[in-house]
Amino acid sequence: MKRLMFLLFASLLVLSACGGSKVELKDITQKFKDEGLQVNDEKEMTKDDYGLAPMKADKGVIFGIEKDANGEYNNARLMKFEKEKDLDQTKKYYDDAGEESALLYSHTYKSDDGKFLLQMNGEISEKVFDKYKDSLKKVVSENN
Repeated sequence: MKRLMFLLFASLLVLSACGGSKVELKDITQKFKDEGLQVNDEKEMTKDDYGLAPMKADKGVIFGIEKDANGEYNNARLMKFEKEKDLDQTKKYYDDAGEESALLYSHTYKSDDGKFLLQMNGEISEKVFDKYKDSLKKVVSENN
């Protein structure tokens, strides 16, 4: 009887560990929208959207935040990674590019769970970037 109770308890622990909710990109972009943040022309990223950056994300979306003087959107990218080292390499690429040239500067944020990278055009203000970053933090913390 003790063995049966132990097995039942162990099984419940394993199942509860596996049953955690998984945050998806759509959950995050929906949170952005729910908080009144702009998510314009959202689309799944293609190889062209990565440009010279490493294409190591499992999934990614690109969307417009605010328009520049030419009427073009300054873009944001939100990427999901299975491997944290791949996220770190991609973040390093964007951070290093910004250190090499002010023209290539962009904002980057790695989520606390090591799964998501938010990257935004450097023309977007730090204040605006922080709103998206805070929203992303909320989604991740609510689901962990």
